[in-house]
Amino acid sequence: MPNIVSFPHKEQIREDASLWISRIDRGLTEAETTTLQAWVQKSDLHRTTLFEFAALWDDMGVLNQLAAIFALKAKPGKPQRQKKILGITGAAIAAALVLGLSLLQLLPNTADTAPIYSEINKAYDTVIGAHKIIKLPDGSSIHLNTNTQLKVSFSPNQRHIELIQGEAKFDVAHQPGRPFIVHAGENYFRAVGTIFNVQMATEQVELLVTEGKVLVSDNNAPNNTLLSIEDLNHPAAVLITSGHRTVIKHHANNNFGTVESVVSQQIQNDLAWQQGMIVFKGEPLRQALLEVSRYTNVEFSFADTVAAETKIAGYYKTNDIDELLASLTENFPLTYTASKGDNNRHITVQSSKIKSE
Repeated sequence: MPNIVSFPHKEQIREDASLWISRIDRGLTEAETTTLQAWVQKSDLHRTTLFEFAALWDDMGVLNQLAAIFALKAKPGKPQRQKKILGITGAAIAAALVLGLSLLQLLPNTADTAPIYSEINKAYDTVIGAHKIIKLPDGSSIHLNTNTQLKVSFSPNQRHIELIQGEAKFDVAHQPGRPFIVHAGENYFRAVGTIFNVQMATEQVELLVTEGKVLVSDNNAPNNTLLSIEDLNHPAAVLITSGHRTVIKHHANNNFGTVESVVSQQIQNDLAWQQGMIVFKGEPLRQALLEVSRYTNVEFSFADTVAAETKIAGYYKTNDIDELLASLTENFPLTYTASKGDNNRHITVQSSKIKSE
């Protein structure tokens, strides 16, 4: 029987290359260096992908370490070893040239050489009740919440995200001179080495910054998407720092809302959706179920204002409506009736006190 060789999917090679770059950044052990050299020799795609990711990495030290690993050096008295190293280096340099990289980018004295970035133009989305994490080639990541749509457009000079609907948390890799900008409605959120959350609703956009700083501007700002992070005095821009939040109404005309400080526990509560949870701290039931409805096809209504204004608190799973309803009827004087339509369920909540009267 002939030998069958399975070829790894391109996505797997990209994931492996990304992992190798992060390992190189923190420093390789001798065993890891040997493993990396063997991995690079597997195919041209392995080599080109590794050098592509190295060029994207915002640290010249990674390229310098790659140059050292595949250096044009040989130990005295071992000509065969020298020939092998030269062969690897030649292939690596050829791969780098195919990608548009010069040999100088692989050498230590190239700190002033501008890196070459990959361009991306891709749409991502989640269905109701789902969430997922997207890893970007610049090292950034986006965590999409339920029923979210966005577009990613990366160019050599800018990283642009258009949040069409829904909610997402952005963990932004630091790349000086290449701003990361989220466009939501009429507003632009520019970040540098930042973690922040943006939720786009029908009437407003909410920004929560958990690390770093975000400059908020709107359509009236000069060169809105390219607005400098230092331009803090323009009336069409405001700086939001770590541990702060603002809610911006649509058509607000430079009114970026009231910036408020948010304690650590509240931040965890607001971002509990990343673990598939919702946290309530005394909200009216009408407001709580409006939030729950984002994660399900169930529609809620109230038979009376007593039920609608009932205050609730606790931790609930976003994907378990039955558990939520059981908790409500066990802990509050509430009942509910359920009906099923073509595509969803409808639940009407009623105060049991009113029902018994």
